[in-house]
Amino acid sequence: MMAEATCRQIVVTGMVQGLGFRPYIYRLAQTWGLKGWVLNSGQGVTIEIQGPAMSIEGFCRDLPAKKPPLAEIVSFNYKSVPLNDYSDFRILESQRTGDSQVLVPPDLAICPECRAEVLAEAERYHYYPFTNCTHCGPRFTVIKSLPYDRDRTSMAEFPMCPECHQDYHNPGHRRFHAQPTACNFCGPQVTLFNKHGFPVSGDWLANLHQFIEDGKIVAVKGIGGFHLVCSALNTDAVQSLRRAKKRPFRPFAVMAKDLETAKRYCHVSREEAALLTSPAAPIVILDTIEGTIPVLAPNNPTLGLMLPYSPLHLLLFSEHVDLLVMTSGNARGLPIVKDNDEAFRHLAPFADYFLMHDREIISRCDDSVVREISGGIQYLRRSRGYVPSPFQLAFSVNAHVLGMGSEIKNTLCLLKDNNAFLSQHIGEMSSLENLANYQEILHHLKTLFEIEPLVIGYDPHPNSTLHMILKEMTAKADLSKKPLATFPIQHHHAHMASVMADNGLEGDVIGAILDGTGYGLDNTLWGFEILVGNYTHFTRLIHLANVPLPGGEKAIRNPWIVATAYLLTNLGKEGKSLVTRLFPDHAAKIPMLERMIIEHINTPGASSAGRLFDAVAALLGVCLENTYDGQAAIELGELARTVYRKMPLSQANWIKTPYPFYLNQGILEISGLLREIIQDRYRKHSAKHIALKFHYTIAEMIVASIQHAHSATNLKRVVLSGGVWQNPLLLELGSEALIKRGFSVFTHRKVPANDGGLALGQAAAAYHMWLSKN
Repeated sequence: MMAEATCRQIVVTGMVQGLGFRPYIYRLAQTWGLKGWVLNSGQGVTIEIQGPAMSIEGFCRDLPAKKPPLAEIVSFNYKSVPLNDYSDFRILESQRTGDSQVLVPPDLAICPECRAEVLAEAERYHYYPFTNCTHCGPRFTVIKSLPYDRDRTSMAEFPMCPECHQDYHNPGHRRFHAQPTACNFCGPQVTLFNKHGFPVSGDWLANLHQFIEDGKIVAVKGIGGFHLVCSALNTDAVQSLRRAKKRPFRPFAVMAKDLETAKRYCHVSREEAALLTSPAAPIVILDTIEGTIPVLAPNNPTLGLMLPYSPLHLLLFSEHVDLLVMTSGNARGLPIVKDNDEAFRHLAPFADYFLMHDREIISRCDDSVVREISGGIQYLRRSRGYVPSPFQLAFSVNAHVLGMGSEIKNTLCLLKDNNAFLSQHIGEMSSLENLANYQEILHHLKTLFEIEPLVIGYDPHPNSTLHMILKEMTAKADLSKKPLATFPIQHHHAHMASVMADNGLEGDVIGAILDGTGYGLDNTLWGFEILVGNYTHFTRLIHLANVPLPGGEKAIRNPWIVATAYLLTNLGKEGKSLVTRLFPDHAAKIPMLERMIIEHINTPGASSAGRLFDAVAALLGVCLENTYDGQAAIELGELARTVYRKMPLSQANWIKTPYPFYLNQGILEISGLLREIIQDRYRKHSAKHIALKFHYTIAEMIVASIQHAHSATNLKRVVLSGGVWQNPLLLELGSEALIKRGFSVFTHRKVPANDGGLALGQAAAAYHMWLSKN
């Protein structure tokens, strides 16, 4: 007797479009002998299956268990429906109705199968720069709107040839319904141009290799934008690029031909190798092997390295060049270039040649930057390969929310249901071009995920350029009679809320927030703050003593000025004498700086950990000028880290004994610290050992402050946020010391500790404030 047929409709939500999920469902239905259909819908993927009840149960059991590895199922709901006259199982055209719950996949690095096809001479994909399948290739950067179908991507301009069409419709092929499917006969093409915009005659790949080997700089259009590329092995080429981009010391990101090549230049742990070869393929900060190519990262024993994540990248390497500089293709302060015409306009001062293609980049997207610390991932920049994948919050919102982000390292964050959508890296908001880029990204994410913010959290800094966008959004909302609820979220409160949301915390916590600059409630620049509070409110319990910054931004760019201000305000006449001896080249400027401090002329106060790191770096002669954001602090931290693991036993006790500091009525006084550091310098202690001792001191200052906060509040949960916590040595020392004293310590897991994660905190705090009023 035949088993009685039943019919069931299933709705699967999550990251289930663009990853071969429908072909997977098709094959699974074939395995269980079921009939019906599957399609992309506004909810995700909708399935109707009909057949014996036992087969349907087996299908439903296998569906989540055997899903494609990159797919993420958020919900899996089904209901019984009437029987239909199905003759087979089919993939139907997408439906575009209903509130979208679809999660868009990020761009995926080239998979092993496609890599093999690109490099195999017998394959029709041999040396084709845009080879991809359901397991890899562009997603986010080519999607215009949902559902994720070819006609809604920038691939709509490229009709498939008969062979690609056959693969696309073959259920047994890994390109079955892979939307960017294309080959050399029907897909996007590359062209090599000179800097005047004329095509270079001859074989583009042979010419490209020759130009790179000759030390030329090439602007290369990739998946999410342009890179400026040159041989990392050619010192003249690297220095030429440094001069053109005015980056004398900032480390350049590099791309290695393969993992074996990476290991010739850097130490690569198993965890770091897994990151490099993951589908996200981020830039990974690695320790360099001593003596290898210092020009790539002057005064820094680390290198940001990635592996080829597209077929085009594979083709950039030649027999003689296995390591390439791959730095973002943009002028300083402007967004990464994504369009061909734009590249000729903005990158001509840097590039000798341009390698371009004719596939439109819908969303520009910089490379992600991560670092492996204690077995976990620390995001320094969360962008390509991760965005727009959301992460789930511990709370669910019943109103759409926007966190606008910060002025530097900007990202924005949208909340819907229990999902947080953090945008790709946007960068500095100092130019009209970046403001326009911000608005494009906001519009695109709102469109993709059908989000219209009702609640907005923003930084109250009076000079924030984002206020212009907020004002425009508010005016449009007034016209539509949908008033926005806007909440100013103090910068360091947002940092605290960010790490709380990142870890699913509710209730009160102690926050140790250390960064470079954040506008404080008292109109000074905060940055070494011990806060107590939650999403809706906070108290500033302890902070570093203020120091005046003569010239404001000028002092931030010149650590020697910050050091001068610290010595003049903390050590009086002794400090003035020391400044003249320590910075003889600037002796003529000291009286003017002293006058500015005494008469309060353009000297904003700062309680910033970043500025203290700057001052100590200058006192030790490590860095007198910040040519890029955080340079002095980074160089000081890496200098200390070089001796941390091999600390001489003869000096261990001295190094681990903190420099003197005093906690006085909620203020950390450090005049003793400054005096002792200078004395140690004159005692001929090495800069690296003083730097390490300073790190132990900062860790002890944090512990003492948090113990004081615990005594006042009885709280044991501590959250660490702010860009200074990206210092791996300080993070390790501070976390270990707090844990040993019985505190529960929470650090960032899914967003950067720097301002790139600030928008999440703004959104979380704003929503809870709105909720408390409604």
